[in-house]
Amino acid sequence: MNILYFFEYAPNPQRGGASRLTHSLVSYWRNNNKNYSFFCAYFKKEIDYLPYFEDEILVRITDKTTFGNFLRRNNISIVIFQMGFSKEYFNYVKDCCQNHIPIITVFHSMPGWETIHIKNLIKSLPWHTATFSEKIKKTFLPFYLKHINNLIRKKNQYIYNLSTKYVVLSDSYISLFQKKYHIKNDSKLLAISNPLSYPEQTKIEYSKKKNQVLIVSRFSESEKRILFALKAWKKIQQHVINNKWELIIVGFGKDENLYRDYVKLNKLQNVIFTGKQEPFKYYKEASIFLMTSAFEGFTLTLMESQQMGVVPIVMDSFPSLHDVVINDYNGIIVANNDITSMAEALKDLIINENKRINLSIHGFNYIKKFSVANIAYKWEQLFNEFE
Repeated sequence: MNILYFFEYAPNPQRGGASRLTHSLVSYWRNNNKNYSFFCAYFKKEIDYLPYFEDEILVRITDKTTFGNFLRRNNISIVIFQMGFSKEYFNYVKDCCQNHIPIITVFHSMPGWETIHIKNLIKSLPWHTATFSEKIKKTFLPFYLKHINNLIRKKNQYIYNLSTKYVVLSDSYISLFQKKYHIKNDSKLLAISNPLSYPEQTKIEYSKKKNQVLIVSRFSESEKRILFALKAWKKIQQHVINNKWELIIVGFGKDENLYRDYVKLNKLQNVIFTGKQEPFKYYKEASIFLMTSAFEGFTLTLMESQQMGVVPIVMDSFPSLHDVVINDYNGIIVANNDITSMAEALKDLIINENKRINLSIHGFNYIKKFSVANIAYKWEQLFNEFE
């Protein structure tokens, strides 16, 4: 069976998310001699991308002929469309497949994320720098969001109706997807979680653990809300333990200066920005992981932290986190938007080493249910429907 993954950007594993999990699954199938061949198409490619598919193609939205020939030449059996957000890109793929090739669309976020993201972006715009159009949106935000919701609902209905199958990332997202986008027929919907992205770890190396709190994230405040974590850090920095602990922030993005300025203005101690890095070594050394996202699909970093024995403290902002974290068993869940509770939970874990180790051990064992082998098997069952 010849399977093609379709992305906006070439799937560099260092981009995280869908790119990282795709690399994990493809590597697993190859290493286990599964009877699949993998191909890839994308609209954009970054300089540091290294190809790893049987064949790949950089496509142009205005050129359907070349991509159509690529599909036929490689005898593609299934297209996995990784951009459920784009009607334009979906139509491109649909036209090139000419209704002969099944399309499995994957929705890589929480249903309803679009409105949360837009709302946060608009609310965060300073009034004195906003354009006239942005001021209108801020003034009439509820009406604007209602209009946007209607457009998003129609777009997602359209893509769902024309997809052969439609994958969301958690069982909890099936009913949420139907509710948010008014989907009546759920016959195409199924849930397949993301797999662990690192090779299976045999043990937690506590000898390498340091007094470090870790954030691994893209620097986009409307989505990741790293300011919440910095504000929680500020609340505990006067505590004597803070002189012995560091906050390590691994990532990059458009809002980096916002975070650096906050750290400087508030004189936060022991905050280290690493820049764009492979986070593996940081997971190895960290003891506590912070997540403050406004929404997530099925977050890889939350699973990666537990895979490395790092205890997560996460705000209760997306349903699928409950698939991964059981409060006070393998991590700590605090109320969404509650910076004070996050600071208290962080302080408690820093002080209480026995509790931290106990949660770490439970997380390390619990997260194995999301092994690549287990998640690959669910995809294989789906592939079998098209043989």
